[in-house]
Amino acid sequence: MSGLSFKKRIIKAARLFVLRKLKFGIVDYRNINMVNGPGLLEDVMQVYKGDRFLQGIEELYNIHNIVRATGHLKGAIAEVGVYKGGTAKLIALGKGARELHLFDSFEGMIKVSGSTDRHAKGDFADSRIEDVKRYLSGFEGIYFHKGWFPETASPVLEMKISFSLVHLDVDLYQSTKDALEFFPPRMVPGGVILSHDYNSVSCPGVKKAFDEFSSRTGKTVFELGGTSQCMVVF
Repeated sequence: MSGLSFKKRIIKAARLFVLRKLKFGIVDYRNINMVNGPGLLEDVMQVYKGDRFLQGIEELYNIHNIVRATGHLKGAIAEVGVYKGGTAKLIALGKGARELHLFDSFEGMIKVSGSTDRHAKGDFADSRIEDVKRYLSGFEGIYFHKGWFPETASPVLEMKISFSLVHLDVDLYQSTKDALEFFPPRMVPGGVILSHDYNSVSCPGVKKAFDEFSSRTGKTVFELGGTSQCMVVF
């Protein structure tokens, strides 16, 4: 847990550094709004403060853009690995009328494979579903599925829900593999699965699961340069 705490401190320091640059005009991100449309900077900065996610600002821009790029598609949005709800809020800001299904244990990591994963059981245990519900209380169409995915996916199966976007931030090999078995048959044409930590040295199981998925299905996994993200388009 000490390593995780150190990582959080580094990320928090990096966020403060970027926020100060924005405040004092050292870096001007207004041109990003010109390219990507109004509201990008405002939405990202709403969730950039605090400790509700572990992604960098570039990854938040990618999430923002892909949420909106899939906005014309039918189908719900899912996020597996919610933590404290930071990226869920960013998704909610741009989801439109689409449902957002949030899957998380809200108790940290419960099942970890020592042979593949570098996280430890109990990591991210400082997440609480009541807190996340309060944080997202201003949005409609959000559904919480507490527990270990895909054991919590029975409502999706019963309602035969299809998806236009799935955001994964699960860190673990088996969790990534399970998601890549569950969601692809339920993706609408043009839908996207976007994942954090594809090329992260701390989460080697994520890349392993995606590479196996690509070999098995022939689907192309696109690595998003300058971030740890990857995506698959259906």
